[in-house]
Amino acid sequence: MGLALERGFAIICHQRPERSFWIFGAEMAVCPRCLGIYLGAAVGLLFRTSRRIALRLLIAAAALNLFDAMTELAGWHGNWLAIRFLFGLLLGGTAALLISSSVSRADIFA
Repeated sequence: MGLALERGFAIICHQRPERSFWIFGAEMAVCPRCLGIYLGAAVGLLFRTSRRIALRLLIAAAALNLFDAMTELAGWHGNWLAIRFLFGLLLGGTAALLISSSVSRADIFA
């Protein structure tokens, strides 16, 4: 089962050991940013706001993630797993918020 999960997530995540959380001596199947995106998406679906606000939040979250990736690539900071996880939470949460804010309540209960 673990190998199947690892192979499945390998399609969308780099799974580099030095960039992954380890739990009970085992590497997680996704990196902290991907984990944050998945968890953030689950939580983000619970909330609603205007589409305009949700889109602005998503753009800001994407910009933060891009800024983090570029500054690390430039050598300005090191391998910050917790920051990647938090920025992933923001990105996943705001993406799901945009989706939930774009669907009308009538569509959900129809």
